[in-house]
Amino acid sequence: MLAEANRTLSEQEVEALLQNAEQGSKENQRASIEHTGPVSEFRFGDDELNLLGDFHALQVINEKFARLVRVIFQPMLHIQPRINCDPPTVKSYSEYCETIERFMSLSTTRVDELRGSIMLVMPPDLISMATDTYYGGAIKKPTKITTEFTGTERRILKILTEDMKKTLVSAWQDLIKLSFSDTAFEENPQFASFVDGQESVVVCRFEIFLPDVDPLNLDILYPIQTLKPIASKLRSQVQTDVGESDMSWTEKLHAVVSEVPIVVAASLLEKKIPIAKLTELMEGESMVVSLPEDVKLKVSDRAYFVGDIGEVDGNRAVNITKKLIVPSEVSEV
Repeated sequence: MLAEANRTLSEQEVEALLQNAEQGSKENQRASIEHTGPVSEFRFGDDELNLLGDFHALQVINEKFARLVRVIFQPMLHIQPRINCDPPTVKSYSEYCETIERFMSLSTTRVDELRGSIMLVMPPDLISMATDTYYGGAIKKPTKITTEFTGTERRILKILTEDMKKTLVSAWQDLIKLSFSDTAFEENPQFASFVDGQESVVVCRFEIFLPDVDPLNLDILYPIQTLKPIASKLRSQVQTDVGESDMSWTEKLHAVVSEVPIVVAASLLEKKIPIAKLTELMEGESMVVSLPEDVKLKVSDRAYFVGDIGEVDGNRAVNITKKLIVPSEVSEV
């Protein structure tokens, strides 16, 4: 029995076993394929979404941008809107253009570190409302349909774009230091010089919520080709603000406090007279007084500055000559 167990298989027996094993493997593979449903073609290297992983770092950058960008709207809208950021998506540029209106604000600027350009896309309603409220109007949806921006709206648009570029630099600084070149403005997607229609872009969408109007979308487009060199960093699962003080709350508080109106009073003179004389004063009588050389500017009965009385452009004015309270003391008031 032991001798039979130790018997060496012949060459024919080994070949027969291999043939049976190969045939059984093919049958099992065929059976598994038959139960997986329809088979679609897959080309390695074409999956751009997989190339950049789950966009974790870019999502963190967008969240930081959404927090910081609220501050730049405050001087124009007189409020800091609530802004949410959607997860980044990938689509072709032509597919994206089909989802937006023919009249939009399209700002293209080159980023030297990414060796390409990015695009800021803002709806005309946002520019119109920012312009109206900046000059004293109310936040409301424009009723007039326009096909181009006015000169004033273009100036507001340029201010917003420049501030957003600075905010992007702050949002990206943990990952890479960005620097922007001159910006080109366009109002029709068909005429915007950005990328080819079939080229893939990463769309970062931010929803801006304002009172009594529908949410507005602010989009930032990154061509896939510009993000490929930093794909490994974008796949990073650890991207926090540790080590950097997030000044968004401080900036927010400072912006709100800076808009609080206060009453500044210039006291020209003070004269003491007896009560008896005060009660005897009649209409048409005169009281002799002497004007001081300097006047004090007061806030809540506390003197902050000393100045001279003068005139500017036909209006009475006070020329500040001395500061009585240093900034550290003012902050404690």
